[in-house]
Amino acid sequence: MERGHPLHLLLSTPILDKAGNLYGTAEEGGLACSCGLIFELKHTATAWQEIILYEFHGSDGFFPSGGLIFDAAGSLYGTTRGGGTSSCDCGTIFKLTPDSHGGWTHSILYSFTDANKNGGVPFTTLVMDKAGSFYGTAEGGIGPCNGGCGVVFKLSAGSNGKWKYTVLHRFTDATNDGAEPFSGLVFDKAGKHLYGTTAFGGTYNQGTVYEITP
Repeated sequence: MERGHPLHLLLSTPILDKAGNLYGTAEEGGLACSCGLIFELKHTATAWQEIILYEFHGSDGFFPSGGLIFDAAGSLYGTTRGGGTSSCDCGTIFKLTPDSHGGWTHSILYSFTDANKNGGVPFTTLVMDKAGSFYGTAEGGIGPCNGGCGVVFKLSAGSNGKWKYTVLHRFTDATNDGAEPFSGLVFDKAGKHLYGTTAFGGTYNQGTVYEITP
């Protein structure tokens, strides 16, 4: 581990690239504000070398609890459960783009703006469909829970270069619904139906396994 870059709270599962290198998030750590960072573990013949790809500073996001995913071009995508450009510090969806010099450029695709209405504070690892849209879960959203019971969302690219955020489902804590979707989502084989879990709700308030159907 590089001196001065302590990693804390590695809550997500790392991912592998084609060369066998690992990429992941640390919810805390970094030199700026201990707001979290993105790291690579480079596989060499004799050891693993840690490389810090990006450190969060607060306004660009903080506490990246979820994991990462690659697109076909080698860019990384993830979420932070705090920070962003909105005043609520409700979290972000971000992209890390590799450059020709071995560095990475960070950009915010979406800042959550109103956790009580449309969700925020995402713990999720995103999933991507064949069209390049992203799906995930977040806390909050209108409902009987304190601050909302959570949402399932979609983020899709628009023709104007901006990204459109859509709430696909708001959990209500009903016996046939659920509440608090801390985990991420998976697609079925056809890439149409989404599946996930909630921590609470359901018949015995012990959580649910749910399906989102288009």
